[in-house]
Amino acid sequence: MRVSTGTLHQTTLQHLRASQARLARLQSQIASGRRIERPSDDAAGTIQGMGARGALRARAQWSSNLVLARQHAQATETSLGAAADMVAEARLLATRADASQSAEAMAALARQVDGLLAGLLDEANRAQDGARLFGGSDTRGAPVEALRDEAGRMTGVTAASRAPEGRLLRQVGEGTLLGVNTSAEEAFGPGLELLTHLIALRDALEAGDAAAAAELQPLLDRDLERVAVAQAVGGVLARRLDHLEERLAQEEMRLEAARSQFEDLDIAQAVMDYQEEQTVLEAALTLSGRLLELTLARYLQ
Repeated sequence: MRVSTGTLHQTTLQHLRASQARLARLQSQIASGRRIERPSDDAAGTIQGMGARGALRARAQWSSNLVLARQHAQATETSLGAAADMVAEARLLATRADASQSAEAMAALARQVDGLLAGLLDEANRAQDGARLFGGSDTRGAPVEALRDEAGRMTGVTAASRAPEGRLLRQVGEGTLLGVNTSAEEAFGPGLELLTHLIALRDALEAGDAAAAAELQPLLDRDLERVAVAQAVGGVLARRLDHLEERLAQEEMRLEAARSQFEDLDIAQAVMDYQEEQTVLEAALTLSGRLLELTLARYLQ
């Protein structure tokens, strides 16, 4: 079958245009570092890449929630440690009260307990970055309110009326909500009895009632144990957060590798392809030139 010179020219021109288009695309990909620059480049890869990026965004948010949860847990553990120290000191002061103490000595012990009481109230209302540690689901307002007499002396405490027992939940995984807080009553007892016991101890010492102070000692032991348990629960939470953080990091690495496989360009391979395509284009240009010479020679004959 005889092929006309015009057909050869047309075919060569099509190859030239296709080669130039491939070179332009490779050049653009190398400049951007992306394998897929528009959905039409690879529809299936685009969908898979979008899915991987969506999953990465979700995990980035969960990682951020884990950071907040860790900060809250660490601050809670520190606060409970300070509270435990104050309860232990109050327990020691209670043991020093006996009938042989003078009224002045008992009053001095009462003042020390009053200082510890103020410190415990501060810890009960402690905040981390504006969020109350023991405020339950409502982290804005103080979870514990002090009742005071006209002189400003603390006479009682009450839980805030904003339902402070709710859980502070953080999403740390697909369908995984983690409670990261300790409520005021979990740490300080039903009805905030730890603070109530310190008020009673202070009043007993002020009255010189050594027997009443002695009766409060086992209650303070129980209060101290409760605070220690709350601390231990915080330690368990911290270990779980470590595990979740490690798992999320692994998932993020896997998803990033998948996203990169779908969307990112293998630069080394692309450069090789570009060089090969340049060779093809140069060969096509050479062939086109020879065809033009042949056509011209025939025309001149």
